[in-house]
Amino acid sequence: MALSHEKVFALPKWALILLIVLNIAVASYAYTLGNIFAFVEADLSDGLFSEIDIIAILQIVLIAVTADTAFRRTIINLNRINPEKRIPAIIVTAGSLIILSLIGLAGFILLYDHNLTGLVAASGGLGLGLGYVFRDRIADIVASVSLQTDGLAALGDYIVIFEGDERIPETYEVIQMEHRLITLQGTTYGLIKKFYNNKFLELDYINVTKQAPNRGFRRHLTISLGSHCDSEKVTEILNLAMECVISKNKFFRNWYLCGASELKGGHVEYMVRYECDPDLDFPKDLTNRLVLNTIMLFLKAGAIDFTDTPSEAGAQLDLKNRLTAFASLGFLMVLNDEDLTYLAQHAHFVRTSVGEQLITNGQEAYSMYLLLEGRLEVKVPNAEGKSIAVASIWPGDIVGEMSLLTGAPRSADVFSATSALMIKIEKDDISPVLERRPQLIQNISDVLAQRAAHNERVKSGADQDKNSSENSKNIAKKILKFFFNK
Repeated sequence: MALSHEKVFALPKWALILLIVLNIAVASYAYTLGNIFAFVEADLSDGLFSEIDIIAILQIVLIAVTADTAFRRTIINLNRINPEKRIPAIIVTAGSLIILSLIGLAGFILLYDHNLTGLVAASGGLGLGLGYVFRDRIADIVASVSLQTDGLAALGDYIVIFEGDERIPETYEVIQMEHRLITLQGTTYGLIKKFYNNKFLELDYINVTKQAPNRGFRRHLTISLGSHCDSEKVTEILNLAMECVISKNKFFRNWYLCGASELKGGHVEYMVRYECDPDLDFPKDLTNRLVLNTIMLFLKAGAIDFTDTPSEAGAQLDLKNRLTAFASLGFLMVLNDEDLTYLAQHAHFVRTSVGEQLITNGQEAYSMYLLLEGRLEVKVPNAEGKSIAVASIWPGDIVGEMSLLTGAPRSADVFSATSALMIKIEKDDISPVLERRPQLIQNISDVLAQRAAHNERVKSGADQDKNSSENSKNIAKKILKFFFNK
């Protein structure tokens, strides 16, 4: 059982009162035999038991039990008054052992040898002997007391231990605390580790849960790229990716640090550090995977070359390659390589600076944009008519897709929150593709209808799949009317 949840056991109040009454009664009877403290008159060294000897033994036992019960009742009352600073059960157990041991030792000496010097010498010698024999166990118990009374660790706390010569941080949760042992469970693979309490205190560790409220659970991952990659651009993309992850996931704290950390044999190691909530239940590999997926998408959109050798000059701005990176997104997923090649020959790159307006609310639509680098902001007017940001568009996102294909007017203003690079596809670029392959219109309509149904389902929680087919037909009609006046 975990000590943090153990209750302090003690006899009830009426039992303590009864013990006090019994002590008074025995002392009164001992007084009739010559002394209120019978153990002063008793002597067991002759091997014979007299009435005073029996009363003396009974008196010592009653004093020991009464003192221990009074001690435990006091602790229970203190814990009830101040539950936030509860005295752990292990301290109570240690206190009881000390009380019973001292009274028992004193009784033994007084019953067999009335010499006070002998009592002190014997207690000191016995203490040294027991201390040496049980030194490790005592050290573990003292360490357990320190862990709990000083608030160094408690059940449910997350502990980061720096292991090995390279001080690699591994995260564990405290799942059990015993008199001598503390049990940890790894958050990544669920492995169980047990440490003796005094050995645990010697570890290089950080209790994440005990940090200040504004301090989160810090984790990290490493990415290796060829040294030919533009490190400034890579760092910019990593920062943007973390900004995206934090904005989309509430359990990530608003802290991150990205940058090149080491050069290894023609490769540059990039370190990405981030913060999660201290009570986050997700293991490190899951949050790392979420971060890494976003980073990989952004690096891909930014045309970062993952090969060991640099590509040919100008390949980073090869529109066909950049467009192909989006082939699984939006309506592009229904296009074949020939369609993408045609689009690449007619679409073009667009760069915007910070604050530049890309799309105007209510405007007729003749283009769409595939964001490659940077971040865009979607703004709409509030009740007072002031333009406010309601969403962000990140690398890998497509903006203006529905308007381009159906002719619907723009539904919001879009601005560049940072400098940005996009692929712009206009109505005249996509029209020959649809004319050559009219069956694409239905395929595109299905994709757009399914996406609309998914978005509605996320917002309202209602099942919109039953309307998807009808929506697809309506979208197809709008595409035909907008492109071919049919």
